[in-house]
Formats: sequence, C-alpha cells, structure tokens
Amino acid sequence: MFAWREEVVGVFSPPPGVTPNFANPPSRGHIIITANIVLSFVSTAFMGLRFYTNFFITRKQGVDDCEYLYLS
Repeated sequence: MFAWREEVVGVFSPPPGVTPNFANPPSRGHIIITANIVLSFVSTAFMGLRFYTNFFITRKQGVDDCEYLYLS
C-alpha cells in the first residue's frame, strides 16, 4: 500500500529554492517568550499608571477598579 522510503518527505514538495529540514527545524519560540515578557511588563506599567491616576490624582474609584483588584 505505502512504499517505504529512506528519506523523510513532506505532504507536498517544497517550493523552489527551499530545502526541508525535518530532523532539526528552526524554532522561533524565543521570540514568543521575549514578546510575552516585554508585553507583560508594559501592561503592568499601564495598569499601575491607571491605578495611580484613579486613586491619587482624580480620587475617584469605580466598580471597575475594584473588579481589577479582586480578579488579579
């Protein structure tokens, strides 16, 4: 039914000029981890600025401010 091959092939043939590498493919995981870390710090800084503005500058707290404190 299926022919046994020594080489590893994909479902489709690769585009011209591309050599498939199934044994050790390149990874972009480090980019995702770096983006998650940076964006976590950025969002934490913006939330801190929002709380600082609501509690110390405008001195108005709403239901949404308590919701953030209790959900996190």
